[in-house]
Formats: sequence, C-alpha cells, structure tokens
Amino acid sequence: MVELLIVVVVLLVFVLILMGIDSDSSKEDTLRAWKRLARIYHPDTSKDDGDEEKKKEINMAKDRIFRIRRWD
Repeated sequence: MVELLIVVVVLLVFVLILMGIDSDSSKEDTLRAWKRLARIYHPDTSKDDGDEEKKKEINMAKDRIFRIRRWD
C-alpha cells in the first residue's frame, strides 16, 4: 500500500512539473495551464514533428491530475 502511495505522489509531481503548475493550484489554474500548453503544441499551429506526441502527454497529464484530485 505504501509503495502505491509513493508511485501516486511521484506521478503527481511529474505531471505538475510537466504542466508547470504548483501542487496547490486550483482547478481553474490547471485548466488554464492545460489550454496554454495545448495551444502551443497543437499540430495545426506548430511545425515540429514531436509536438503531436507532446500534446498527447499534456492531455494525459491533465486527465491524471483530475483523476488524482477527483475533479469532474
């Protein structure tokens, strides 16, 4: 059980770093950061090859934050 908790905490820290937000950020701050990064790495606005993969990571990060914090 402790190992699972450690994995969840490490995952949350990784996701927060990826999104560029604090650990006590609100739901609105999280959505604002996600939208900002989604615009930057959107395939229609960016010409880099790896940006589609980066956008998928950002979407997964947002989903994980919402699941961990139990936001709708």
